[in-house]
Amino acid sequence: FLFAPLSFLVGAQGGFFNAIMPLGVVLSGFFYPVALLPNWFEWLARLLPTAWAMEALIWSINGKEDLGRVALNWLPAVGLLVLLAAVEVALFLRAERRARLSGGLTE
Repeated sequence: FLFAPLSFLVGAQGGFFNAIMPLGVVLSGFFYPVALLPNWFEWLARLLPTAWAMEALIWSINGKEDLGRVALNWLPAVGLLVLLAAVEVALFLRAERRARLSGGLTE
């Protein structure tokens, strides 16, 4: 949801998101554990709530971590989700305001 209003506001082309999506999949931890990524890549991954959630899910399946540590891993995931939701709402409101003022979805 973040890229829809953002690409409209900056005037990006329609295929813009298709170029970014593979990077998001790698950083999310769905296909490759975040802890095994290079340090600078892991830092980027930690900005995504899915990286924290997938790590907690993997820990709960493996059973190697205690429940408290698994639960603590959900805190950054939920916090980042709330933060991203607030940013998305602000961007959608700004995009809607621009569309109303300009009379359309194109510049």
